[in-house]
Amino acid sequence: MLDCGEGTVTQLERYSRNMDIKLEDLISKIDIIFISHMHADHHLGFIEFCRLWNSINNQRTLLAITPTCFRTFLAEYDQVDNYLHNVKLVQAHSLKSRPTGTPPEVELTSFFKGLDISTIQTHPAAHCYDSHSIIIRRPVGGCIVFTGDSRPVPSLARAAYGARVLIHEATFEEALQHEAVARGHSTMTEAIRIGQLMKAQCLVMTHFSQRYVSKPCKSQKLRLTSSRYPKVTNEHQFSELSSMDIVLAFDLMHLKVSEAWKARQYIPVIAVLFRKDPEGENFRPIEIEGVAS
Repeated sequence: MLDCGEGTVTQLERYSRNMDIKLEDLISKIDIIFISHMHADHHLGFIEFCRLWNSINNQRTLLAITPTCFRTFLAEYDQVDNYLHNVKLVQAHSLKSRPTGTPPEVELTSFFKGLDISTIQTHPAAHCYDSHSIIIRRPVGGCIVFTGDSRPVPSLARAAYGARVLIHEATFEEALQHEAVARGHSTMTEAIRIGQLMKAQCLVMTHFSQRYVSKPCKSQKLRLTSSRYPKVTNEHQFSELSSMDIVLAFDLMHLKVSEAWKARQYIPVIAVLFRKDPEGENFRPIEIEGVAS
């Protein structure tokens, strides 16, 4: 699990109902949780999740990779509510990127082997103090990269060159790059550029600002976005994207990486779901790559 904000357990419950599987079976498939940084919207669901996980997996260990300062908070809370008895805490900075092939500590190597993971490495993120991105390498299926909240980090692209999947935040549209810089976030354009630099096979953009839920776009003809997402203004940047699948994330999305190339076909449907009611003042037809919705 990559980050665990408030309401994570509720979202898992909704997802399990949508997929017609038991919540217990879904929770049982989670063995590692990564907390990228200390902002509340990325960790407030951790304790509730641990309680639920322990009630289902009494004989197993949950590996939690967290910022150093988060461990102090967890240790203090554990004195009141013993919820960490099956949780192994690992400091994120102790798994920082190393030369390819350098193994982590022996205990983790054994743990990863049972999960079909070669190594897990963290990489410094450009956001707040003690914030990290994560690189998950697997023997089969390629490498998965999650940036967490961060400005673009070219060294991450080099560390995970050729990644199968890059999950990159894209909080703002290009016109608000000044705000992205001030707040330590990325624009959609910057996320795409890191994907290109990394030579990622699939780019999943996420963490869109809430302003895009209802803010109408200025243009009716869009390339990869509707009013739900930041707007890309420089369309020339897509000339080199033929080899990279681009996915726009949304709540409860279920994605098979092997089918990520289909994502572009779903964008008109997403546009319909998030546009205003026909009677509302912000309603207008949306045209995406020549497909009217």
